[in-house]
Amino acid sequence: TEIPEWNYWMGMALEEMKDMRNEEGEDYFRKYAGTNLHECWAVCVEYFFEAPIAFRKNRPELYSATVDVLKQDMAQRVERALFNNPVEIENGVVSEKSYFYAPRTKNQ
Repeated sequence: TEIPEWNYWMGMALEEMKDMRNEEGEDYFRKYAGTNLHECWAVCVEYFFEAPIAFRKNRPELYSATVDVLKQDMAQRVERALFNNPVEIENGVVSEKSYFYAPRTKNQ
């Protein structure tokens, strides 16, 4: 069975891997992501859940393809969580992890 979302993601990932091997563009993903398609998928999923806003900003097309495959938009969820649970902003930057790893009080 063909899965169009997966096929599109693979095409995007293969381009990313080619750029990594040719050392074109900026280094966003760890070099290990360029090893093979399986490692690229693993790294994309890791970034998708651990730093979704940065992933979306740095690789918007690949992020969008990952959203389509996984049927969820983590950057949107993080933004919504940050909006509903404001955190301190230092130097104009909100750390994505600040919400998830901030110490919680008993009532939270």
